[in-house]
Formats: sequence, C-alpha cells, structure tokens
Amino acid sequence: MYVEVLTQISAKAVDQYYVYSVPEVFRNNIKIGIRVRIPFGKMELEGFVMNILNDTDYDKSKIRDISDVVDDRPVLNKEMILLGKYMSKHLLCSLVSAYQVMLPKALKAKKPSYFKRTCPGNKSKLNLRKIRTTRPLRANLGVMNPNLGVLN
Repeated sequence: MYVEVLTQISAKAVDQYYVYSVPEVFRNNIKIGIRVRIPFGKMELEGFVMNILNDTDYDKSKIRDISDVVDDRPVLNKEMILLGKYMSKHLLCSLVSAYQVMLPKALKAKKPSYFKRTCPGNKSKLNLRKIRTTRPLRANLGVMNPNLGVLN
C-alpha cells in the first residue's frame, strides 16, 4: 500500500504530493485526510494523506516508509480537501497553506522552539527569552549551569 502525502511546508517549491509506502502496522489506520509523520530529506515532518494507492509507477527502491500516524481520525474531510484545491488554484497560495487556514492551531505541525537563558546586568534574575533555531539545542545553548548562566 502506498500513500500520496502533502507536506506541511508552505513553500511553492514543495507544493506537491510525495509517495510513501505504508508499513503493515499502520495499514488499518490510514485514511484520506489523516496526518502522518514522514522522513523528508534529513528532516522528519508531518503531512496530510491525500490519496491511497495500491500500486505505483515510481521506483519502489527509492520510496520511503511513513514513520507514524498522528491522528486516529482524518482532520481533513472531502469538502475541506476540495475547498483547499479551489483556494490554491484561485487565490494563488500553496495547497498546504489553504488547508492550514482551515485547521485550528492545535492541529498544525509543531515548530521547534527553544528557550535561552539571558542575564542582562543583574545575574540574580532569570530571564527566559524564546528563540527559534534549526540547529540542535546543545549547539546553540551549550550547557546550562544555574549559577553561571550559559557555558559554551
């Protein structure tokens, strides 16, 4: 069994379906409109299952497996899928952007955010400042020592 997945990246360059195979353990849970976790390059992303295929013409040795099924029930129904396609075509937005507008914040893919400890001037007060990064946490913040602040 194969699925066509739309990644939750809203760039036009990746605004297309990608084919993934479904491991046996997930086959009963796969439905159109459900969110799945997929390997995408060196990243692990969430995406929407847009089509279910019994077979594919793609080179099967290059097709990767989905990592996990996120939801028990589909978050996109037929009407939402059709509306998203219409919006994408007529409003010139990416397909995933059209779907993300329809979903509550809790159902959108989580973006990593990290906190950095800063102690401007007075070292006795702790001030946490939210930062976003794509590098690993250790590489950005070093080791945190409660008495000394951030050590690199």
